[in-house]
Amino acid sequence: MVRNEIPHNSQMLVFANTVNEINGYREATGIPKAKFYLVVETEGDFPHNVFDVSFKNKEIHYEFLGKAYNQQEYVDIFSN
Repeated sequence: MVRNEIPHNSQMLVFANTVNEINGYREATGIPKAKFYLVVETEGDFPHNVFDVSFKNKEIHYEFLGKAYNQQEYVDIFSN
């Protein structure tokens, strides 16, 4: 899904589109935009791969933010 090797499921499309619509309103009213993060875990444990998800031109785009090997690294990804 992240590498566009398989089609996006309907849940990802709905979440990405919803955040995109919310941000259209927020941008027009001067409110900070919402973020949509995807965290991919390895069997419920570290490492975690973190992606920023956006929806543009009817397509989902993933930006890799980092890989966390422990709780502190995980927090640091969102603190930057």
